[in-house]
Amino acid sequence: MCFLKLFAKKNETRPAGPRIADAAFPESPAGRTPSENETRLYALYAKEPTALTGEERRVKAETEAAFLAARQAASGCPVDIGEAPALPLALAKFLLVRGFSVRSVPAESISGAERETYGYLAVHFPDLLLAEKAGEEALYLDGREAVPFSPEGDTLKDLAERMAERARKMRFVI
Repeated sequence: MCFLKLFAKKNETRPAGPRIADAAFPESPAGRTPSENETRLYALYAKEPTALTGEERRVKAETEAAFLAARQAASGCPVDIGEAPALPLALAKFLLVRGFSVRSVPAESISGAERETYGYLAVHFPDLLLAEKAGEEALYLDGREAVPFSPEGDTLKDLAERMAERARKMRFVI
């Protein structure tokens, strides 16, 4: 149970939409082309460990440590992906395989480049929702706390640190 739910607001918005396992691939013309930096962010984690350079290993280890701290701070709190990332399914998969409770992704932001990721999520995380509407930020903790992230300039470690900061902040807001 999300510790932060104890303090959730009454008018909290819940995503609406079908489960990913029950829907056809929603390739949307609105889906954006990912930037070179955003593609590079996820490519590092797709590489075999033996193919990583020393610098890549260091960056990956620091990022994984930051996400572990963020997951502990979020205490199982649901995460909703917003409109900001051009690869929302890649971000959802990245968070899900690290133990985060991703609840929804915006269907209108999915592009053809994510067809393979869509299939993976439909099989391994069938309860993920395809939200009809999403906020403008990269993601939201418990449907209310926005976490900004710019795939063009930020690193995944930056995202993890912001998630941890926002989750800690939410614990003290009543």
